[in-house]
Amino acid sequence: MPDTANGVPVAETPEGVQVAETPQKEVMPPQKEVVEEIQKEAPKVNKLMFHPKKSEKVIISGFSQTKVMAPWNDLTWETWGCNELYAHVPRMDVIFELHKKAEYGEFFGSTHGQKHVEWLKNAKIPIYMAEKYEEIPMCFPYPWDLVRTSFNHGYYLTNSISEMIALALLMEYKEIIMVGVEMAHHTEFETQKPSVEYWIGVADGMYRAKGYPKFWIPEICELLSCPYTYGLYDESRAKKLLRQQSMHYSQARIQYESQMQQNRDVMNQYLGAHIAFEQMLKNRF
Repeated sequence: MPDTANGVPVAETPEGVQVAETPQKEVMPPQKEVVEEIQKEAPKVNKLMFHPKKSEKVIISGFSQTKVMAPWNDLTWETWGCNELYAHVPRMDVIFELHKKAEYGEFFGSTHGQKHVEWLKNAKIPIYMAEKYEEIPMCFPYPWDLVRTSFNHGYYLTNSISEMIALALLMEYKEIIMVGVEMAHHTEFETQKPSVEYWIGVADGMYRAKGYPKFWIPEICELLSCPYTYGLYDESRAKKLLRQQSMHYSQARIQYESQMQQNRDVMNQYLGAHIAFEQMLKNRF
């Protein structure tokens, strides 16, 4: 029997890849009975719509702490990231900047401002974007229409990570490691996390039908995790633990809000003193 963690089979680390000592979640092996529709080959596509693949294995990364678990130094893995991740990881082979300039402004919604725009203009790697921007030579328009028509629910794309997984499946990568993705932030949990988990499920279905892609996420990841299995474990005990954890986060939030207010008060004192001295210098000297 394979080892398990929280009821989820633990994947073996791919040969030659040092992901981490933390166990990995793996999709289940193929089953004998597969729905006929799933077995159909993906539609033929114009390969010029996609960037040239450097490998049959791809790392999909977000910004959370588990990104350090990826085999960044193993050049047999192609690396994908979104937005400004290029500034936070050892290397990037493909970037996804899917914020429309018309909706998010000239900086594509980036907190890096003009610095991010200049990076996009001078990039030497493929960049998937919402549309073609002539000032960005390495821009590839993301093939939304093709994704939508290639999967039963191909429209269910609520975030960049989902769109990255969908494209990796469409391009038929044989192995996928996803790190740095938690979807635990309050802006992501309700609207984005379910979409990411859906596309992991699509990958699971493809693996059952075709034997690829193998898909790993860190065992400690918030994705595909739950406090108990309904009907199998004591629901009341699980809810008690969740309430305790919720209370912990609530108290921590109140503590930091208090500290923020104290810091603002001190900052305003220094700001007032600075303005006063600037006035003295202006009026008396």
